[in-house]
Amino acid sequence: MLLPIEYDMGSCEKAICNRLSEFENLLKKYSIDDKLISLIGLFRHNLEEMYREYYLGHQNKAYQAFKNALLNQVKGMNVVTATLPKESLYRARKNEGNCDYKNSEMFHIKYGLRGKVQTQRFSFPGLPCLYLGCSSYVCWLELNRPQFDQFQVATIRQKDESKNFKVIDLCIHPLTYYNELVQCEKGGNSEHDSLDIMKYLQWWPIMAACSIAVKNEEDSFKPEYIFPQFMLQYLLEEIDDEDCVGIKYISIKAGKVSKKQYESDYRTYTNYVIPIKTSNETVNGFCGFLEKEFGIVKNYSVRELQVLTDSIRESGIEWQEFGVEKEIHPLDEAKLFGTNDMSYLYSKSIFRRIETVLENEDMDNIAMMAS
Repeated sequence: MLLPIEYDMGSCEKAICNRLSEFENLLKKYSIDDKLISLIGLFRHNLEEMYREYYLGHQNKAYQAFKNALLNQVKGMNVVTATLPKESLYRARKNEGNCDYKNSEMFHIKYGLRGKVQTQRFSFPGLPCLYLGCSSYVCWLELNRPQFDQFQVATIRQKDESKNFKVIDLCIHPLTYYNELVQCEKGGNSEHDSLDIMKYLQWWPIMAACSIAVKNEEDSFKPEYIFPQFMLQYLLEEIDDEDCVGIKYISIKAGKVSKKQYESDYRTYTNYVIPIKTSNETVNGFCGFLEKEFGIVKNYSVRELQVLTDSIRESGIEWQEFGVEKEIHPLDEAKLFGTNDMSYLYSKSIFRRIETVLENEDMDNIAMMAS
């Protein structure tokens, strides 16, 4: 059952409920656990109630129906989480001005500017959040593929790598999971046993409800965001774990370029959302928790990156001399897929070059030597 869910006709709730019915029928066909099948039926019923109450303006009742759907579905297991990666994550903005954004403008939107925060898949209007991508490529996609001279990227890392922050994991794509199962079977590895598979099947409806492609991008209200926004509310209000700081989710926009993107390494299309945690802003206008735990390492516009990389290339200085690509990065083995499903090595893309510059601690010195 592939994700994301796309639909051209009918309503959002009809699209997700139809997909859940198909999922139930598939489980019945292969005689999967009857208890799991009944859980999915109950999840679908609660989901229908959530949409109905939301459309009537009954926010509290809609959220209660959401909680019933979630808690009944995860009965017998915990909400699935993953560890927030210690390597660099990326934050990008579209920059149409003549001046590059400062570091302070590449973090989350400041408290005093919360009026600019629009509705997004996992956050409400007015709620500042730190949206991050595992690759500069996915950041570019999320900005609707702007021209490169309007693309600015920053690397953001944890300040204290000894801390193991967690995120709710909604990014276990069916194709990725299947490929992992095949690889384990070929290698004689039983890492994914039958219990793991059952947990995945039990968690799939929740991922599906958070992975519905927006039908009308220009609309102010997007019903596809109701369930994922409630998921963030659940994180903020119900999860009693200070180390669980955000949500990891699939980029819906990656699939709009090519469905084959989901067959490749998940890191190329993985996003994170980390909401503010404190009501009081710091002197810099940021959330105290986020400012304490995360920091911007490098911040370049692509316009500036082109100047730097061109000058280095023309100087004849070898990148490897400065350790820029000394170690194999997880993204180097990944692939990108174009609109005609043509595949490209991520390591050869402009996005990997951008990340190479951003991740190199000696970049400023290299640029000075090349000039």
